[in-house]
Amino acid sequence: MAKVFLSITSHNSVTYSEDKVDFLNSHSVPFEINDNKIYLISKSGVSVKSREYDEVYSKFCMQIADSSDAPISLGEGALEDDKLPVLINVFGNHLEFDIELMCNDESASGELNLVKNEDTGEINWESEGFNPDWEDAICENCGYENYMCSC
Repeated sequence: MAKVFLSITSHNSVTYSEDKVDFLNSHSVPFEINDNKIYLISKSGVSVKSREYDEVYSKFCMQIADSSDAPISLGEGALEDDKLPVLINVFGNHLEFDIELMCNDESASGELNLVKNEDTGEINWESEGFNPDWEDAICENCGYENYMCSC
């Protein structure tokens, strides 16, 4: 399988409180504390590689990317439903991520939002900007569809 590279920027932060830190820790949600704020994942953008778990946030970031409509998968599946209410509870009803995926010479980028509907309480992912035609592209190196490439 080809290595998939992910760059993800979380635009989500909240004022620091010990209760929020304890709540995030109890649900294994990665965060960073800086300047009296709690940042979901990190204050700045982070990068991970498929099938490499060298950072505490690696699998979590891969699952966020796999929750999108991106035309490539990191193989971790969507973020677990039990974590979604935790994220909404701590960071609010609208969370925003910028995602860029790269595999061989191809890339896809877009915006991913986690949104809670105030009327129904339903939590949904909404994606924007991912190129839907890229999924059907064939890798020049091996002949497989890009999301299955094993170069």
